[in-house]
Amino acid sequence: AVVMLESCSYVVRAQQSEYLLVPILMGCLAAIMSMYLLREDCTSAGGYAASISRVSGSIFFEGYVFMFVSLVTVAVYILGRINFIQDHKIQRLADKRPRKAGRLLKSGTMAVKAMKGRLTERCCASDDVARKRCDMVIRYAIILVCITAVVPDRADNCDLDPSAGSCNNRNMRTMHFIGIGGGVSITLFAALARAVLTTMELNADGSCSLTMKELYTTDKGKRRARYALGSALLAALAALGFLVAFMVVLADPEEAADMHLCILYDSRAACLGELVPRRWYNLTVAELGAWPCEWDDAALVTESPCVNPKCEDGDVLHDNQLRIVCEFHLLLYWIV
Repeated sequence: AVVMLESCSYVVRAQQSEYLLVPILMGCLAAIMSMYLLREDCTSAGGYAASISRVSGSIFFEGYVFMFVSLVTVAVYILGRINFIQDHKIQRLADKRPRKAGRLLKSGTMAVKAMKGRLTERCCASDDVARKRCDMVIRYAIILVCITAVVPDRADNCDLDPSAGSCNNRNMRTMHFIGIGGGVSITLFAALARAVLTTMELNADGSCSLTMKELYTTDKGKRRARYALGSALLAALAALGFLVAFMVVLADPEEAADMHLCILYDSRAACLGELVPRRWYNLTVAELGAWPCEWDDAALVTESPCVNPKCEDGDVLHDNQLRIVCEFHLLLYWIV
């Protein structure tokens, strides 16, 4: 996916300084996941949380700031690329169809300087409105993903206490996942629709068809366009596949309650449940049979001495880590 991201950026001439932040951010996220989330023991955050959002909101709070900055940066970059494409279109129309260019400018898009290599003007211009609508849908969907993605998915103790009433965290979590799933799906379909509309050409009988005949003036440009479309299609299919795996196949994960996030405890008393209210302790014993956290005096200084030794039972650790990996690849292929 990273290679596809780099290749696609070359195809669409997106090698700008701000683009370099995208692979840097994704590479940093992959490195952090490898070090802290994908460990094969119960000191891994994957034994207690099943999503990057839950890990960032409840365990590694620095990760919340990192994800916020990353998502905003990626959104600004993608929106900038969409504006660049529209501005390039306006510049190409400025000389040949001033009226149409004027109407596009009135829609809120500012023209930019013409690129040295101009694309030939296509004859099938009836799809301009549809392309503009696709761009608008993509913008709103990206904003939806970013707004709902930064909603914190915090752990709670609602499952342990039937008398707790409604939990706001549950509503926030539902909004978080629905917003991400809906925004990613809408973005992918709108982007593919716009790619198809971009390659539509006018036939002799007045109909439009999918072709590369007049899209570029050189064979090299046509090959690049075909490669870009093929990469975009593969990336979209991959993103949809990881979305289905994350939201459907691996749905209903087994995550720890807020007071059972053992790796956050740094004292024996807190780890063994001696500092929590007695009612909370009794509810835990009634639900799980025993307090889940155990203290290890022989733990290394680089590891948490308080863990849940049963986090691997029933493949909980493996399934949670698999879900986190799916979420990471979903984000990666969505950016591609």
